[in-house]
Amino acid sequence: MGKASRRKQQQAVTAAASAVVPDQESPSPSHSRRWLIAGALFMLVALGVFWLYQFHVLGRAAPTGLSAVHATFVDEQRCASCHSAEFASWKNTHHAKAMETPAPDTVLGNFNNATFDYAGVTSRFYRKGNEYWVDTDGADGKVGSYKVAFTFGVAPLQQYLIAMPGGRLQALGIAWDAQKKNWFHLHPKDMVTAADELHWTKPAQNANFMCAECHVTNMKRNYNPTDNTFKSSWQSLGVGCQACHGPASTHLEWAAGDKKPVPGSGFEVPLKGAPQQTVLETCARCHSRRAPLGDGFVHGRRLADDYSLSLLTQALYEVDGHFKEEDFEYGSFAQSKMFMKGVTCVDCHNPHTGELKAQGNAVCLQCHNASGPIQRPGLDTKTLQRKDYDTPAHTHHPQGSPGSSCVACHMPGKYYMEIDFRHDHSLTIPRPDLARQLGTPDACTTCHKDKTPEWAAAKLEGWFGKQTRPVSYGEMMHSLRNGGIGAADVLNVLVLDPSIPPIRRATALEEAGRYPSEQTVKTVIVALKDTDPVVRIAAIHTLGMLPPDTRKPLLTPLLADSVRGVRIEAARLLVDARDQLGTDRARWDQVMMEYRQVQQDLAERPESHMNLAGLDRDLGQHDDARREIDRALVLDPDFLPAITMKADYLGAAGDTAGSIKLLRSALVRHPDSGLLYHALGLAQIRGGDRQEAVQSLKTAWQKSPEDPDFGYVYAVALHDTGDPKTALNVLDAVMKAHPEHRDTAMTAVRYHIESGDTGGAQAIASRWLKISPGEPSLQRMQSGQGG
Repeated sequence: MGKASRRKQQQAVTAAASAVVPDQESPSPSHSRRWLIAGALFMLVALGVFWLYQFHVLGRAAPTGLSAVHATFVDEQRCASCHSAEFASWKNTHHAKAMETPAPDTVLGNFNNATFDYAGVTSRFYRKGNEYWVDTDGADGKVGSYKVAFTFGVAPLQQYLIAMPGGRLQALGIAWDAQKKNWFHLHPKDMVTAADELHWTKPAQNANFMCAECHVTNMKRNYNPTDNTFKSSWQSLGVGCQACHGPASTHLEWAAGDKKPVPGSGFEVPLKGAPQQTVLETCARCHSRRAPLGDGFVHGRRLADDYSLSLLTQALYEVDGHFKEEDFEYGSFAQSKMFMKGVTCVDCHNPHTGELKAQGNAVCLQCHNASGPIQRPGLDTKTLQRKDYDTPAHTHHPQGSPGSSCVACHMPGKYYMEIDFRHDHSLTIPRPDLARQLGTPDACTTCHKDKTPEWAAAKLEGWFGKQTRPVSYGEMMHSLRNGGIGAADVLNVLVLDPSIPPIRRATALEEAGRYPSEQTVKTVIVALKDTDPVVRIAAIHTLGMLPPDTRKPLLTPLLADSVRGVRIEAARLLVDARDQLGTDRARWDQVMMEYRQVQQDLAERPESHMNLAGLDRDLGQHDDARREIDRALVLDPDFLPAITMKADYLGAAGDTAGSIKLLRSALVRHPDSGLLYHALGLAQIRGGDRQEAVQSLKTAWQKSPEDPDFGYVYAVALHDTGDPKTALNVLDAVMKAHPEHRDTAMTAVRYHIESGDTGGAQAIASRWLKISPGEPSLQRMQSGQGG
C-alpha cells in the first residue's frame, strides 16, 4: 500500500474514532449550539464503525459450545517420519521459508558491502563474521548500525527484520529483488523519512503485530504493557504442518497406539475431506485482510471467532468488488461464483507446495471442459456448461498468447510491494461496458492500454453478441454509495438475495444507515439471523441508527451467539441500553468483561486503548477514559483519534485554551488533516470564538472534501452564525459531490423552507424520495410533523 493510500486510510479512521465528549456542563444545549451538536453526533455515530480501520481491534468474548482444546504443539520434524512425501514437497516452499534465521543459504540480498541511496540516506549492507548488518537511518533520523534478526520471505522479494529494544522486530523498508538481484525501497516515490508513519522504525512496520503471525507457526506476541515490551514466541519458523492442521500431540498419540479409527486421526479439525468452510477459513487466517481479536487463534473455531474480516470497503476494493489494495486472496475469492458453488483453495492449489495443481489453463480445465468437471462431495457443478473453453473460438486470442490464458480475462492482477504480482481471485466476467459508468478498471484495457473501455465493449459484443444481463453487483453498489435513484430498494435486493455471496451482502448492509426506513429496518432484522457471521456483524453495525430501546430486543439474543465476533459487536452496541436488559444484564456484563480483556491482550496498539476510552466514556467513567487516551498517546504521540478525544475532554473540563493548544500543536505536524481542523472548530465554538470556528470548519472541508460530514457541519455553522445563503451554497456543493449524504439533503430541505423557498425544498425532497421512498424525515414533513 502506498503512502498516500495509508495516509488517506489513517485520515478515515481518525474521523471515525474521534467521538466528541458530551458537554457535561450543558445537558440542554441551545439552538445556537446546534452545529456543535451536529458535529458531535456524526462523530459519535462514526465511532460505531471504528472497526473499519485496517488494523482495527474490536474485542473478544468467551466462546460458547466449544470443547476445550487438548492437543499441544510438537516439534515439526516429528511429522517427517510418517509423512515424508508431504514434508519433502513442503520444505522448499514459500511457506517453509517464510521466516528464517540469517545464513548464507537463507539470505538472498547482497551484504557484500553493498549500498543503496534513498531519501538522502545511503544505507550499507555488510557482514560481521556470520552476522548480517545494515547501516541506515534510525528512529532519530541518524544513521546507525542494525543487526538482521530474520529473513522475511523469499520471492519475488525478501525483506529483513531488525531486532530493536523491547523485543520489537521491525521490517526494514529496503528489500531485495530476488529476480533483478538489486536493492529497492517499498515506497520508491514517497521518500519516507524517520518522521513518517511508514518509516521502518514506526508501529506500522512492527512485525510482532503486523506480519509475523503468518510467517511462523503458533505465534504468540506476548506483549507486556507494564514495561512496553514483547517476548514473542513461536513453535517453529515458517508456516509448518501445524499452522494449518493444528497442534499434533493427540495425533502422535494416535499414531503411536493401535491406530483404531478415530475422527480426524487425533486432530481437532481434520482438513482432508473437510467441508469448504473449514478449508477456506483455515487459509483465510492469513490469506485475508483482517484484524485480530486476540493473541493468536485456536484451530477449529470460526474465522470470526478470532478475527474481524475486512469487508469490500471503498479504501480496499473497487465498487464492483475487484481489489484495489492488497487483500491476500480471500476477500476476492469469497465474492466469486466458485465460492458459492463449494470450490476451495486446494481444488486449484496443492496444499503442501502452494503451487497450482496444473500449469496454465489446465488448472481451470479441471472443471471447465467438454467432458465434464471433477467431482467431489460438496462441489456443485450442475450448472457448468460442457464445452471447450481453451480455444481461440472462446478466447479470441491466438493459442498460447498471453490473452488466451484464463487468468488474463478472469483474474487480472496488480503489483503490490512494487514487484509482487497478485491475481484478483473474484473470477469475474470482464465488463468493460461498465468501466466508464462505475469508474473501475477492466481486464481488457489493462492489457490493451492504448484502447478504451468502449472499444473493448464493442469487441466483446462482436464476439459473443449483445448480452442481456441482470443488474450487476457493481451497478447496485454504485447506486448505494452515490445516492442513485431507488438506492434503498437496491439495498434490500442486495442484502436479502441468498445467491449473492455473504461478503457482498455484508458490505451492502454497511451502507444501510444512509437509507433509514421501516423497510430498511425489516431487512436488517432478517440479516441478524443470517447463517454467515459476517452478515450478522454488519447487520449489528447498522442497528446503530436505531434508538437504544428499539435495538435492545433485537440485539439481546445475539449476546449468546455461537461466534465471538457477533457477540462482542452486539454487546458493544447495547451499552446505552444496559440498564434495561433485566435478566440479560449478567450475560452482557460477562461479554463486556471479555471485551475489555481482549483490548488488554492487544494493548500494544493505540486502537485498543481508544476502544477502551470510548467504552469508558459511554459508561460515564471519564477518569478511566482519560487514562486510556494517554496510554494511546504514549504508544503513538501522533495517533489522531487520541489527540482529538483528549482535546474534547480538555474542552469539556473547561480548559478550552488547552484543547485548542493541543490541536494547533498537532496541526503543525499534520497540516493537511481535515479531522484536526474539524476538531479545532468544535473546540473554538465551545470557547465562544464563533468566527474562528467557522474558518476552521471551512478548512476541514477544504482539506478533506471526500468527507461529506465536514462540509455538512461547516454549512450548519454558517447557518447558525447568520449566513444562511452561504450555508445553502455549501450544502449544494456537498450534495453535488455526495448525493448519498442524507443529513445534508434533509438539512437543505429545512433551510430552504426557512428561507421561504418551498420550490427548492420540494426539488431536493422529491429527488431524495426517489432515492429512498421510505425516508422518515420527509414523510414527517409531508404530514406536518416537522423535520
